Amino acid sequence: MQNFDIKRNARKCCQTDAAFRPGDCFYSELVETEDGQLQRKDYAEDQWSGMAENAIGWWKQTVPQLESGKIYWAPDEVLLSYFRSLMQLPQQAEAAFVMALLMVQKRLLTLKDSVLEDETKLVLRERKSGEVFEVLQQNIAPERIKELEEQLCLNLFSDQPFVEDDADKE
Repeated sequence: MQNFDIKRNARKCCQTDAAFRPGDCFYSELVETEDGQLQRKDYAEDQWSGMAENAIGWWKQTVPQLESGKIYWAPDEVLLSYFRSLMQLPQQAEAAFVMALLMVQKRLLTLKDSVLEDETKLVLRERKSGEVFEVLQQNIAPERIKELEEQLCLNLFSDQPFVEDDADKE
């Protein structure tokens, strides 16, 4: 599997364009755009009014005081929601395949079986719920791999941990 060149989030509010400073809390959400793409939006704490109707998930983070250099995934529930959304969009089959491999590596999904019919399918099981997914294997061109890598990194990775805050959940 290819190593990802992880990029940090924009570190600024999508509403005000104000940069986040160390110690600032902010919210991130994944939304589906009109053209079926998935996009990450970051909001300053005072700009957050709750999850958008077209969002598939959100989480809260705090900008660290020091650059730790460590990379964090979005919360597991967001990763699974993002993956389910990709699975529903035929134009995102390559991204869904890469996401499935990443989630196997992260141990959110396990390989249950692989099926060879007209096409090769991976049969994966979500570890907690037991939900089963059939993902078509993709032959991805090297230049497309770079695009997918950037898309997933932009949407799902951060250089600070998310904050569990039950009071903020709707």
